[in-house]
Amino acid sequence: MNDRPGVVFVHAGRAYELLAVRDWPLRALREITRGNLDALAELLSGGDAELERLLADGFTIGQLNDLVEQATAEQQLADDDDDQADDDERTARP
Repeated sequence: MNDRPGVVFVHAGRAYELLAVRDWPLRALREITRGNLDALAELLSGGDAELERLLADGFTIGQLNDLVEQATAEQQLADDDDDQADDDERTARP
């Protein structure tokens, strides 16, 4: 989907990728605050066709919630690694 790895998951025997948190469109925040999970799922799953496949395979709100939590946790770890690398670089400079 993008240069940054997202959260790859398998549901009903098919592989999907949820966008990396940094690649979420700003509109995703609006959909979260409005509780519009259908629009959020479409934004994060790669479009309407992917969403329709997930829905047809019985994907649940709980599963979407778990994936969003996983994606945000993985992004936090990546950010922490980036921060540590920046700190190491600053410390290594003369």
